[in-house]
Amino acid sequence: MIGAITFASIASAAPITWSLSAAYDDGVTASGYYDFDADTGAFTNISITTSLAETLSFDNQISPSDPGFLLFTADEFGANGTPVYSFDLAESMTSAGGTIDILESVLTSGTGFSFGGLCAGDPECLGSTADRGVISGSVSAASAAVPLPAGGALLLTALAAFGAFRRFGKDA
Repeated sequence: MIGAITFASIASAAPITWSLSAAYDDGVTASGYYDFDADTGAFTNISITTSLAETLSFDNQISPSDPGFLLFTADEFGANGTPVYSFDLAESMTSAGGTIDILESVLTSGTGFSFGGLCAGDPECLGSTADRGVISGSVSAASAAVPLPAGGALLLTALAAFGAFRRFGKDA
């Protein structure tokens, strides 16, 4: 029974898929999805497109430990002129999922560093232009499902405890 309890406690959350939708002050939109692992801070399967037919498929995280700021580019190395889009989230992403607003850009009288522009050639796109500001948007994800082995072990533990309680309860 102790082995079942230990097995149930070592299960960890898997990456969950987040969808993104944003509108900019010049009519451009961005939408798509990506997988985010809250345990490791890793982004995978990034597929975001803009209404300008730009495809963003790389994360250029300045701070990978900050799951509340997203920076996506069309080029892994941030080549000069590469499209770059940043999204400053109202709160950090977690494995619990949910819906998180994208903060309106400082370019449009908001408080967030949410914009679209072009990389200026440095690897992290720090010197990028800010050509358009986010006026609305959000990211959302369904909560991560409990892995079946962990759920099964928990059920077996509960059944064993129930059986032991019934057996020893009759002897008392």
